[in-house]
Amino acid sequence: MHKICAFFKRLFGKDRTIPESLCIPDASTPEPEPELDLDAIEPSSVPVPSVPELEPDLDLFDSDESSCDQVPTILELEADLDRFDSDESCVPGPSSAVPRPKASTSKQHPCFQLEERVKACRMHYKPVTQVWNNIFIGNEETARDRMRMKELGITHILNAAAMKKKLRILLGMPWEQDVKDTVDTGARYYRGMKIRYCGLPTTKTSNISKYFLPAAKFIHKAKKNSENKVFIHCTDGVNYAPTLFLAYLIIHQNMTVEDAIDYLVKVKYIKPDIDFLRQLAILQCGSCAQVTTNS
Repeated sequence: MHKICAFFKRLFGKDRTIPESLCIPDASTPEPEPELDLDAIEPSSVPVPSVPELEPDLDLFDSDESSCDQVPTILELEADLDRFDSDESCVPGPSSAVPRPKASTSKQHPCFQLEERVKACRMHYKPVTQVWNNIFIGNEETARDRMRMKELGITHILNAAAMKKKLRILLGMPWEQDVKDTVDTGARYYRGMKIRYCGLPTTKTSNISKYFLPAAKFIHKAKKNSENKVFIHCTDGVNYAPTLFLAYLIIHQNMTVEDAIDYLVKVKYIKPDIDFLRQLAILQCGSCAQVTTNS
């Protein structure tokens, strides 16, 4: 090694600085120095924008933690709200105003009063009962008894449990739900008996009020002749048929729903649905005057 160095010194004896700068600095110092500079710059450059960003993020996270500390307070507020809702029975509010009065004043509700009037009935069940002059209410068994219809002298039959007219029924292929709670007699069943027939499918809808006017008109028209007798029936004769008769009393006999019920329970056992009573009350309050003027 000494011989080689001596050889180079002799060969490049005039420029000693060059080989020293070429050999020693180029191999060791220049390359690591820029690398060290770059490494020094990169960490100094990367953290500089990131450190202020990370610090606010940490601050925001700390602020979120403060919000998390408030979560129990929110739950406590919700619990307070629940407690307030439970106390709304004492302090009326917009949400409790609807259900609370119903529970506390249910005995004063018109439908409740009408139902109590119905429960006051002391009559026993009969298959057919005369409820008005030449007006009878009965069940399906009586309606299918043609001989019984002749004995009573019935000229008009109002079937409150008629089957709803559908294509499959007209084709003779009714479903079980179409036949349930219905009396499928029809006008042909009374052929040759000189009976006017009217069928209303009241059992296939909860809105029986849409049949109040047709039923009342049929009964009222039949009553124009004093010799005519009307038979109103459904399956059992205590629900749908009496409801239609009550509508007739309200519309054409100018009775209130209370007076109509009080009269009917004295002559026949009835058990109309409470929703039907509500619709009768609406008939009296809203449409009675309009219906009477149209009739």
